Amino acid sequence: MKDSYFLLFIVLFLTSFSTWSSQSCNNKNCLLESNISGKKSERVNIDGGALKVCSTDPMTGYTRSGYCDYSPSDRGEHFVCAQVSEEFLTYTKKMGNDLSTPNPRYGFKGLVPGDRWCLCVSRVIEANKSGIPLEVIRSATHIKSNF
Repeated sequence: MKDSYFLLFIVLFLTSFSTWSSQSCNNKNCLLESNISGKKSERVNIDGGALKVCSTDPMTGYTRSGYCDYSPSDRGEHFVCAQVSEEFLTYTKKMGNDLSTPNPRYGFKGLVPGDRWCLCVSRVIEANKSGIPLEVIRSATHIKSNF
């Protein structure tokens, strides 16, 4: 009898989850929106050409494809491919996003000056306003960056 109730619970749970997960979610904290396997927009750079790879060593991009792609779940808008400097790495660490310290848990070896990385549009604007040097790679920066 216990097995029957357990099986019924599992069926009801899965049915509820399936119905819930198929609904559109506009909530900022909705975990379902973090699905990065959705349809990608066309890969176009800010000059109107084909979007080039930003970096594969280290592997970058919100979806870790090497491209600064658009993804509907990317709230940070990691569209700008830039070659980072020591000054930028120090600045972004001070601002709360440490990109230079390795994080083996995520296979992240940490960035060093000269690495290319897909950055958030807002961080690039902040750094620019603060006078922080940042070389933007136009051919690998997504058109949605609005630069």
